[in-house]
Amino acid sequence: MMSHSQRMLTLGLAIAAVAVLVGVTAIHHTLAAGPPQKVETQWEYGLLRIITNIKAFDWDARPGGTAVQANSLDELYKKLGGPGELPSGGIAVFYNHLGSQGWEFVVERESGPPSLGLTLIWFKRPKT
Repeated sequence: MMSHSQRMLTLGLAIAAVAVLVGVTAIHHTLAAGPPQKVETQWEYGLLRIITNIKAFDWDARPGGTAVQANSLDELYKKLGGPGELPSGGIAVFYNHLGSQGWEFVVERESGPPSLGLTLIWFKRPKT
């Protein structure tokens, strides 16, 4: 007959053996699955066009998005759901509004002859 301490030692060894088997099985399944797959982010792009000499402003986030035209930045801001009035010189407020919709600034370029006053501003956000 086993003493109490022998029974406790045997029980402890049995529990340790089960824990090792569970750990080895988990490691095997993790290794068999291979390294995690890298998921490439798919982007959608939006373009803000500002033509200063004719006071034309438009936002184009197609395909699947919207194309909106306006005669002022304030009007475009409102058409895109901006709350309230756009303050004077409020391009930062406009950008923040686009940011609240997930848009991230990418690049701004002057395009065409200087007399045209065309500025192209690109934004991107993860495709949903």
